[in-house]
Amino acid sequence: MNTNKLTKIFVIIFGILFLNNPVIASKNNTVLNDQKGLDYKSDVELPFTYVQNTIKDTNHFCVVVRYPVNAKKLSILKNRMKNSDLTEKNQIKSKELFNQTVKDNSDRFSLLYKSFETHFTEKPFFFLPDSSFKDFKINPSGLFINQYEVQDASLKCPYKNYYLIISGDDMDKLLFVTPELARAPDPLPYKKNIFLPAFKKIFNKPGYFATQVKYFNEELKKLHP
Repeated sequence: MNTNKLTKIFVIIFGILFLNNPVIASKNNTVLNDQKGLDYKSDVELPFTYVQNTIKDTNHFCVVVRYPVNAKKLSILKNRMKNSDLTEKNQIKSKELFNQTVKDNSDRFSLLYKSFETHFTEKPFFFLPDSSFKDFKINPSGLFINQYEVQDASLKCPYKNYYLIISGDDMDKLLFVTPELARAPDPLPYKKNIFLPAFKKIFNKPGYFATQVKYFNEELKKLHP
């Protein structure tokens, strides 16, 4: 028998003994299990999916807040400002309305962000412009907005699950919904009923936001003690 055949036989026998060694096999399984058990590490890319059921068995989730930016309205106004067929007066009005809309967006965002920063203590939260929602459902990476209203790719949920809060027809009204924007099923919260909401918004909008954010925070605490 030549040397090459002896070498091949030796390699095959050694391989069989190696794989069937209980100590080595145990170590290999441990490594695989550790890799699969990388549970909600922020530096590991995981599928980011909406919690389909009330996850009482885990506290690993984030809350995504989808807020309005009036993208369609701003786009229309921007086009009007550039439209040479419009009178100068109408162009000026369009510019004023554009600037006012931007300011209103910014003021609302600041109040809403501060409300979550102050009153939402249950889990990490992240802000998402409604104009980015379609992209978010395809690939959520790098779309969250920081407190300065700037998209910040470093903002990532450290878990693989999330709940979703959006603004309703009334942009200041917060709703707890599914990714299809349907009402969240019981026992999840849906909205906070507020007595005389119009008056509260006019005279104390920070308090109006705070009331809703506190409500969602407390309801999630009940579900995830």
